[in-house]
Amino acid sequence: MNKHKKISSAVVYGIALLCLVSIQLSFASSCKLYEDANYKGDKIKIHKDEKLNYVGKHMNDRASSIKVPDGCKLVTFEHADFKGHKQVFRSNASFVGNQTNDSISSAKCKCNSLNNNDSYNNSSSNHDNNASQCVLYTDANYQGQTRLIKKNREAKFVGNRLNDKASSIKVPGGCELIAFEDADFRGHKQVFRSNTDYVGNRTNDSISSARCKCGSSNNNGSSSYDNNHHSSNYNDVNQCILYSELNYRGRNILIDKNKERSYVGDKVNDKISSVKVPSNCKLIVYEDANFRGNETVFRDTLSFVGKRWDNRISSAECRCGKY
Repeated sequence: MNKHKKISSAVVYGIALLCLVSIQLSFASSCKLYEDANYKGDKIKIHKDEKLNYVGKHMNDRASSIKVPDGCKLVTFEHADFKGHKQVFRSNASFVGNQTNDSISSAKCKCNSLNNNDSYNNSSSNHDNNASQCVLYTDANYQGQTRLIKKNREAKFVGNRLNDKASSIKVPGGCELIAFEDADFRGHKQVFRSNTDYVGNRTNDSISSARCKCGSSNNNGSSSYDNNHHSSNYNDVNQCILYSELNYRGRNILIDKNKERSYVGDKVNDKISSVKVPSNCKLIVYEDANFRGNETVFRDTLSFVGKRWDNRISSAECRCGKY
């Protein structure tokens, strides 16, 4: 009788141990949001390839650190239903940064898939500038699944496996890749003319259609938003540029010479931290929309607009020459 009891106890202990290991593995393979920095405080987990359109009352606008499993990325959003400012994390972050801290309301935990088909390639083989196609990659640094678009061809929809997942691109010499936020070449447009190991926060995980234009068909597309204006020499450019982050980084908005914006748009409203101003121009910024509220004038390029105006600009004018 005692022998049977010992065997029964051992079986129960073994089952309990297996359950504990299974729970630990499940938690380790999930993305996690923590209320406090350094992975402390209350936490929630998001399973691989799970989407939470609302993180819940106890975590809403409270997350300060995150953990991301290998081969995954955590995409966080400022508002519920995957709206507002978006931030992508591909590794653990003991602090999510000032812009995202206490500002997460929904999130997606995206992980690499082993599926492929004729239009996709899971290898990260080198597609150099002599290749005959533009290449979109699901991960930064030319990693993950790929979508190939041949020279002077287009994709009205990049497909479910790449839709809203592209993070880096390769472009053949003499070509440009025009990426669109929505299918059928609609929505925000971004033009790439060289290999880009990360497409930038504005375009990351936001490409649904694209064109690969080469040779004589190559034209100079433009966009109202552009993440590639980082040159320190700005005297020959024809627009004022307002950036959502320090040092001319992040999302930005362009205002042509002697033009104005009565509202800078939801993507940069009350988020501007640095500006570029062409020579012989001045940028007049306002605290409120429709050129109302407090105002100030910037006559030079500034890597930081100062504490008084940081994250406070809602409308602006770019005035040049004798204007």
